[in-house]
Amino acid sequence: MFDIWKKDLLFSLKKFFIIKNNTRFFVIKISLFFISINILFYWLAMLLAFPELIFGASKVEYFLLQFPVGILGGIFDSFSLLITIFIIKKALNSNSRLSYILHLSIDFLLAIVATFWILFVFSFSGWIISQLSFYPEGLIDRTIIYEERLMSAINNPKGEEEIKNIFFGIMMGCSAMLPTSFHLYLFIRSFISYLLKSK
Repeated sequence: MFDIWKKDLLFSLKKFFIIKNNTRFFVIKISLFFISINILFYWLAMLLAFPELIFGASKVEYFLLQFPVGILGGIFDSFSLLITIFIIKKALNSNSRLSYILHLSIDFLLAIVATFWILFVFSFSGWIISQLSFYPEGLIDRTIIYEERLMSAINNPKGEEEIKNIFFGIMMGCSAMLPTSFHLYLFIRSFISYLLKSK
C-alpha cells in the first residue's frame, strides 16, 4: 500500500513541477488563484451562515471585507503550498514508512495553524475596514471580539450563533486544508487500490 501511495505522490509532484515550469508567471497566477478561492469561500460562508448580514445595514463593510480576507488568506495558502511541496520532497526521500507518515502529518499542523491565521485575518481585516468608517476601532478591540467568539464556540458548541461561527470558520479554513485533503485523498485511493489488488 505504501508503495502505491508513494508512487501516486511522486507522480503528483512531477506533474506539479511540469505545470509550474510550463506556466508563465506561475507564482502570480497561483497567488491570484488562492486569493480567488478565499474570496469564493468567504461568500459561500457568508451566504450559508450569515445571509442577513450581506443585505443588512453593514453590507458595505462585509463587501469590503472580502478584499483583505482574500489577499491575506491567499498569502497563507501560497506559503502553505510551498511548505507542502517541501514536506512531500522530504517524505519521498525518507527511508522508513514511519518517517514518511510523520513528514506528511506535518500538513495536519498547517490545518491547526490555519485556524489561528483565520482569527488574525478577520481581526486585522475588520480593523482595516473600520478605519474607513466614521467609527474606527482599535486592533486590540477587534482581536478581543474574535477571541470571545472563539471561546464562546469552544464553551458552547451547540449554541445557534456558535454553530454558525464554527461553520464559518471551517468554510474559511477549507482552502488552507486543500494540501491536507489531497494527502488524505491519495492515502484513501492507495488503500482502495491495495485492497483491490490483494483480492
